[in-house]
Amino acid sequence: MVIKSATQVPYFTKHFDGGNFSHRLILPGRDASRVKVTQFTGRVGTKFENVHSPTDETVYLIEGRVKITNSEGIYEIEAGGVYYIPAGEVFSLEFLRLSEGLCVYSQAADGTLPENEPDPD
Repeated sequence: MVIKSATQVPYFTKHFDGGNFSHRLILPGRDASRVKVTQFTGRVGTKFENVHSPTDETVYLIEGRVKITNSEGIYEIEAGGVYYIPAGEVFSLEFLRLSEGLCVYSQAADGTLPENEPDPD
């Protein structure tokens, strides 16, 4: 079991272009778990293209609005919505409003564990 108080998280924050960032809350190696949990903030107009992961990804959108594009279509999700992307699926993600979400990366069937990222410093 992994339980963390507000003073114990995040391990670190990963910064992306455009002022976007993601707090690393639970990491597989450090927490002896099979998931990676992050909390992200995405700025309006930012778009990530050709995103894919060797792990499953489930996201709960706490606030904002995002557009997800994959081979099957274009989807818009608002605060309170949730989406799941299976391992290996390629998609694009665009932030239509300032957005915050909770993301859980989990081991796909017979797949690899989520990445145990080192601190960026």
